[in-house]
Amino acid sequence: EVDFDTESHETYSFVPIKEERRDEEVIVVKHDTIDINPEVFQAVLYEAPMSITRLPRDQYPKGNGWQVISDQDQNDHEEKIDPRWEKLSEFKLDDD
Repeated sequence: EVDFDTESHETYSFVPIKEERRDEEVIVVKHDTIDINPEVFQAVLYEAPMSITRLPRDQYPKGNGWQVISDQDQNDHEEKIDPRWEKLSEFKLDDD
């Protein structure tokens, strides 16, 4: 859960709008019902954080068998060869 505060200022009209008033965003209500779901979803999308930023590396999230790493840490987290497969590196093929 993420706490945030947002405001939205939408204008609704129950009557059709004349062309000269089209300079402002006015939502024409159909069937005498106002659906505010699109505005709520848009406000949430604009305000909710999209990624983890500015965390110290020792506070990056991790779980059972996974962890978040930075592209700057790539050298620190080089893939290590599974010891069960390490002997295969000594195997030589004859190209005769």
